[in-house]
Amino acid sequence: MKKIILATIVGVSGMSNSFAECTYNFDASVQDLKTLEASLNSPTGLQRYIEQVSNINNANQSGYDLIRYYSDKNVDIYLTSKKYTQFKTQYHTKTPDNVILVDKPIASSDIFVQEFIFDVSNLQVNLGTASQMYEYGFLITGSSQNKIELALNIAFTKGNNYSGVMNGDSINVLGVTNKSDGTGYLAPLSAARNTNPVEVPADGKVRVGIYVNQNTKQVGYIVNGTNYGYLNITMENKLSYISFTGVINQNHFANSALTGKTVGLQLITDKSKMQFTYPTGSKDICGVAL
Repeated sequence: MKKIILATIVGVSGMSNSFAECTYNFDASVQDLKTLEASLNSPTGLQRYIEQVSNINNANQSGYDLIRYYSDKNVDIYLTSKKYTQFKTQYHTKTPDNVILVDKPIASSDIFVQEFIFDVSNLQVNLGTASQMYEYGFLITGSSQNKIELALNIAFTKGNNYSGVMNGDSINVLGVTNKSDGTGYLAPLSAARNTNPVEVPADGKVRVGIYVNQNTKQVGYIVNGTNYGYLNITMENKLSYISFTGVINQNHFANSALTGKTVGLQLITDKSKMQFTYPTGSKDICGVAL
């Protein structure tokens, strides 16, 4: 994820009513991803390949795939929307300060929430003394009516004797908010990264909740029921649209015990499926009170 999502971070499908399930559609096709891939690549040798998560279940907004190792290429496996791929195909380097990613409308002007499930049941293996790490997760992109306001990475990370990475299992949350750089493009307004150790539950599924306070323009998070409060970032404007992209990264370590293991990602957007306790007045992204 360090090489994939963090490279993307600086760089939201119709609104449901209160009587319908609040959903998000990971509808990007293989062709959409290959078009994005072509737009990103320049010199031979720097090429990155983009593939689609092989097992996508749009009914429960999830995707599963294998962790793969490649000795000769860089491959990113995406679970994302058509709107996101179209936007990144057009704006794949510097992002103008007056364009927005119109994906899923946000119906709440107060506090809205969403949850994410990392199925890491197959990653509970002993890596011995090997120095290695692996991470994968979600990129969240939030837009106001004016510009891209927020990029948020949520990653499950497994570290083993690897410099700069917490040993064991952890959740890393990295947030960046944007301002204009004065020349027509975006520049970071604020940025913060938090790392929290996590105990993987018996079912192998780690759950993360994200709540966005539109009034204070802050972002908070919960991991397996523990509320860690707000990140030290602030947005300039309220969000109007949100986009979600899951990335299952390749393994960069040869002969790793993690290679070939299946991992999963799931997005929860409907209030009936939320499990955590959020600040008073919280709603799902479709505006339905929890």
